[in-house]
Amino acid sequence: MAASDPLRQVIVDDTDPSIGYNAADWFPIDIRTLNNGNFGPVFNATSHATTSSNTKFSFSFNGTSIMVQGNTDVATDPATNSTDPTWQCLVDGEPIPIKTFTDGAESNWPLCSADTLAPEQHILTVQVQSHTKPFFLDGLVYTPVPGAVFPSAVLIYTDGDPALTYSAGQWKEAGEQVTQIRGASVTLEFHGTSATLIGQTSNEFPPNSSSGIYFVDGAGPTSFTIPGLTSNSSSEQFHTLFFTTPLLADDFHNVTVVYDGDSEHTPLAVKRWYVTNTTENNTLVQGTASGSATVNSIPRSAPQSGITSAGRRANTGLIVAGVIGGIFLFGLLLIVLSVLKRRRGMHTRHREAASAPAIPMRRHVDSGGSSISPMAFPAVTRPTSSISWGTETWTFNARSDANSAAAPPYARDTLVSSTSPSPKKDSWYEQPQLYGLPR
Repeated sequence: MAASDPLRQVIVDDTDPSIGYNAADWFPIDIRTLNNGNFGPVFNATSHATTSSNTKFSFSFNGTSIMVQGNTDVATDPATNSTDPTWQCLVDGEPIPIKTFTDGAESNWPLCSADTLAPEQHILTVQVQSHTKPFFLDGLVYTPVPGAVFPSAVLIYTDGDPALTYSAGQWKEAGEQVTQIRGASVTLEFHGTSATLIGQTSNEFPPNSSSGIYFVDGAGPTSFTIPGLTSNSSSEQFHTLFFTTPLLADDFHNVTVVYDGDSEHTPLAVKRWYVTNTTENNTLVQGTASGSATVNSIPRSAPQSGITSAGRRANTGLIVAGVIGGIFLFGLLLIVLSVLKRRRGMHTRHREAASAPAIPMRRHVDSGGSSISPMAFPAVTRPTSSISWGTETWTFNARSDANSAAAPPYARDTLVSSTSPSPKKDSWYEQPQLYGLPR
């Protein structure tokens, strides 16, 4: 995470092993009975409950704020003004404020919180007493301190986060980013494995439901519904879950959301994103000073195979590039081996030539008595023939070896002797042109 990024809050689900329960007193609950009220659904569709008269859970964190959220299905005894269940929240043994609540059931409700803690390690303890009504824990939200390292976690990206880019001139700030312009878009960039868009529905706009579409790394579109309010409802719906992306490869991703409604329908209101966030190159997120965050390099397990996304397409491209590169290197190796083999053959022939016996040198003399530079050729045994002209007779060895054509013309015949007999008529004399001689 870049140094300019904000210090994002971390949300911890009730199933997280870092929350310490007394196993005998706590149990997971069917959340279908808990999605009540207008504060949105139970986070991650899980909740823990207890009906014990005296139990607790604890959580250690390094941060400057903490909030406990759950379901407020609380019964009040009018005679004694007592409630059931009751709870007390403590940080480092000191009580923190309990949030007010109504008699009606509400899910995703803040039960207690502390916002101005010292930037250091803390221990949250929640003590619970239940008689007939269960106590429900949904999750915890805390702000990490500058410099605190924490593992891959679900981070909260608020509507003003710099990782979000809104189409210009098409959004209004109203506690969240709102648009009623068809085609208005917002893009989230993150490194992680999933993203969830949370919005809200206001009673200030038309109640007709609308829709939107989203793209993950350019793939899509996938449509989603933007629910409107019922005709007889006057309450806003907070923390509306619009969609959660499919599970993605542990990599960089972008999600682009496009509004597909208009001014006659419910607008798209972007409140926050829940991002299952990691960082690149085997690093994990940590907070930094001045509301920013950086990364520390610590080992991380490899992503599971079977996860699919555009990140996998990038891996496929790397594999194809690797195969092509391997073929190229293999071809280059063959060329190098061929060149080395040829050079080795040339060296062998040179060594053989150097060790061969010396070949006698011969000199060719033309009819004018001129001497031509000596050339060395293998001595071979050949039959002889003679040609006479005028007072001179030349006797030649006629080459019979198969490779004689390889020698230059002046070396193909070798002068043996020269005499001066009287001329005589011979076939060459009768027809000298057949022998290349003048008449």
